[in-house]
Amino acid sequence: INAHRGKTFVIHLAGKALLYANFGNVINDIALLYSLGVKLVLVFGATPQIEASLDSTDKQWPQSDQVRVTAPDILGDVLSAIGRTGTELEAKLSMGRSPMQGLDILVTSGNFIKAKPLGIVNGIDFHHTGATRRVNSKAIKAQLAGDAIVVVPPIGYSPSGETFVLSSRELARDIACALVSEK
Repeated sequence: INAHRGKTFVIHLAGKALLYANFGNVINDIALLYSLGVKLVLVFGATPQIEASLDSTDKQWPQSDQVRVTAPDILGDVLSAIGRTGTELEAKLSMGRSPMQGLDILVTSGNFIKAKPLGIVNGIDFHHTGATRRVNSKAIKAQLAGDAIVVVPPIGYSPSGETFVLSSRELARDIACALVSEK
C-alpha cells in the first residue's frame, strides 16, 4: 500500500466493461484505490453505448481499418452517448457504496485533451475522428493534487474549437505517458 500511495494510475474502462453486471465491483476497487491515496485518472470508452444510440435512430457508425468514421451527421448522437456514459460513470463513483461506505469521492473532468483530425487516409475522410495532439498534464495534475478522480471522455478539441472523437485506448496511453504514471 505504501509503495503506491501518492502515485498516479491511469485506468482504461472500455465501454463494454461499463455494461457488465459486476461493474459495481470495479467501482468498489476504484474507491478502494482512491481511499489508499492512489491518484486516479479514468479514461472511458463508449462504443457499445454509441452503437445502441445510433441503432435506435437507424444510423450507422462505419469503420475503416478498425477506426470509426465520425461523420458530421452522427457527431451529435455520438457526443450525446459519450456524455450519458460519462454521467453514469460519475454517478456510480458518487454512490458511497460498501465496502467504502461514507467515502466522499470528488470526481472531475474537463477539456484536458487537445486533438487533431485524422484527416483523409487512403481516400477515406474520417471527419470528426481524431487523435491526441496534446494532453494538458498540468491541469490534470492540479485536479489530482486536489484529491479528485479525473474522468476523461474519449473526445478532444482542436485549437479552432472543433470536436473530435478519439480512441479511448490510445487516449489512455497518451495520458499515461504525459503524466509519467506509475501504472
